[in-house]
Amino acid sequence: MKTQDDLQFDTRSVLVTPSQRQLAWQRTEFYAFVHFSVNTLFCAG
Repeated sequence: MKTQDDLQFDTRSVLVTPSQRQLAWQRTEFYAFVHFSVNTLFCAG
């Protein structure tokens, strides 16, 4: 069963919205995905 604190957290978490700066960044449509793994560093392929 959820406690009062859990319910308050749930309520606040759905009210979270991005800032104007974050929205502007998303509108630039510039994204990057960088993936590092053990093989990246040690060429153990």
